[in-house]
This record gives sequence, structure tokens and C-alpha cells, in this order.
Amino acid sequence: MDDLLQTLRFGRVPAQRKDAIAWLSILDFSSFENDITLALQDPSPDVRVSAIEVLGVIDSPKVQNAILALSEDPVEAVRTAVKRRRMRLAK
Repeated sequence: MDDLLQTLRFGRVPAQRKDAIAWLSILDFSSFENDITLALQDPSPDVRVSAIEVLGVIDSPKVQNAILALSEDPVEAVRTAVKRRRMRLAK
């Protein structure tokens, strides 16, 4: 798990950071919520989208606010991921 956290925090390749999010979400997710929440600020839009998708199942105000802050992201794919998450919560 330490390797996954290192990859998420310091990996040079966005695809590796995105994969780290996916693996961490399969493991004891609650232990990595803060780490994945930090990935919402990743420079790569693919990593931000992945973090939104994984964190979408969490109903905490802190996570909701962090995701909603990306509603004005300059990348359309990120804004779309936020909209999809809001629609899922509205159901």
C-alpha cells in the first residue's frame, strides 16, 4: 500500500497516479479517503476525474465540497464528472 500512496503522491505519469487511485479504492478505502481527496487537485484532468468517480460514493460534506469546487474546472471532462456525481446524488 505504501507503494500505491507514493505513486499517487509523486508518480510522474498521470496514468500511474490514476491506477493508484483505482487500486486504493479497492483496498480499505476509508483509510485512503484523504489521499484520494488530495488527488482532486492533481495537475492531470484524468487523475482528477478518477478521484471524482471514486469519491462519488462518499457522502461527507468535506468530500462533497472538494468535488463541487471543481465545478468551475477549466477542463470539460472534470466539470462533466462533477455533474454526473451530482446527478447520482440527486437520485
